[in-house]
Amino acid sequence: MNKIGDTGAEALAEALKSNTSIHTVSLQYNKIGDTGAQALAAALKTNTSIHTLILWGIIIGATGAQALVDALKINNPIHTFNIASTAIVDNRAVLFGVPITTTTSINPLSLANKNTGITVSE
Repeated sequence: MNKIGDTGAEALAEALKSNTSIHTVSLQYNKIGDTGAQALAAALKTNTSIHTLILWGIIIGATGAQALVDALKINNPIHTFNIASTAIVDNRAVLFGVPITTTTSINPLSLANKNTGITVSE
């Protein structure tokens, strides 16, 4: 596990707001919570050069999940979104269905290893 945490995520998010040369953000297994997720979401709303967002193994609550959902509704260039093995408390993973149903750009989507109580069927 890495130790970027919320403070590191906030610093990264601030840099991402003006950096258009980064296309992939991969922060798997960092100690990023709601505060860090909210900061990253704010950066995603203004930075449309990011196409891949990987947040494996972080722990976020309803506030962080909602912030990311709101950002995904705005930032259509995101085409790979991976939150596999991410703990989303209060079964809020269902929120991610909203931007996914309103955009055709997210492909692939990974929600693997989730304990959300959500059943996906074809």
